[in-house]
Amino acid sequence: MKEIYLTMLKSLILESKNSSALTKGKLEFYPNDFLDFPKSLFPGEWVQVTDPINNSNYLAYVNPYSVKTPPVRIVEGLQAKLAPEINEEELAKKIILKNLAYAKKKRDIFNNYKNGMRLVHGSPDNLPG
Repeated sequence: MKEIYLTMLKSLILESKNSSALTKGKLEFYPNDFLDFPKSLFPGEWVQVTDPINNSNYLAYVNPYSVKTPPVRIVEGLQAKLAPEINEEELAKKIILKNLAYAKKKRDIFNNYKNGMRLVHGSPDNLPG
């Protein structure tokens, strides 16, 4: 039997001064862009980012050990605030499959190439890792 682990989806609240950057399309943020950045976050963890100025919520993944890039990457906007007890594994699977399909569709024009084509590009395709 497959075990499914439920985790509490943590919420990061964006500092007011960063609200306009998010509205303009910025998707990557540093720890000091948030009111609080818990030290308990682990690489690949999914979090909910809240923009209190625009009353918006976003799904993001984190890598707190990231050195050269911002550790928080927003993946998509949410229609409503997520329940903290949401099944993170199912949520991640749904988002990743959707984004993989979109990445492949964007590159369908290269279907004549037989070798050496990369289909997925991590952050530009809103995919972790």
